[in-house]
Amino acid sequence: MSAIASFHKLSQADLPELVAAADPASGGRFNDVIESSTHDLGHFDWSGYLMVYLLEYLHRTGVLRDPEFGEAERLLTDAAGVGAYLLTLSSFADMERLDPAQLPEADIRSFFNTLGVGFSEAGRAARDGVRALAQHLRGLDDDQILLVLVV
Repeated sequence: MSAIASFHKLSQADLPELVAAADPASGGRFNDVIESSTHDLGHFDWSGYLMVYLLEYLHRTGVLRDPEFGEAERLLTDAAGVGAYLLTLSSFADMERLDPAQLPEADIRSFFNTLGVGFSEAGRAARDGVRALAQHLRGLDDDQILLVLVV
């Protein structure tokens, strides 16, 4: 089974509409609202599951703070299938640590191995993921959110 991680920029003001569209009772409007209310920034070149694992690694190592939008993320994840992450610049304890050069490759490989997803290019995949996250986050205005959607 595979998954794709895509990056979307949205205004914080549009988040309630997106969350409402994630409700199954909304009549399947979720994808329509994604298209109309977010700016598509592209996708992650590796498996979407690797982005999920990378975000978990960043959280466990203190780079990524606890979710600001926990309930909204849960509802969006239910609609998306694999995962939905709502990130802002304040989601990260220290943006300087969101640097591919500071990502200890041996640690990331070890973390992926403990999840049973170790592979020889795990370090490269993680660096690519950190680079994409940093690039997209630095492109946000103060009132915007980066949605990482894994389907």
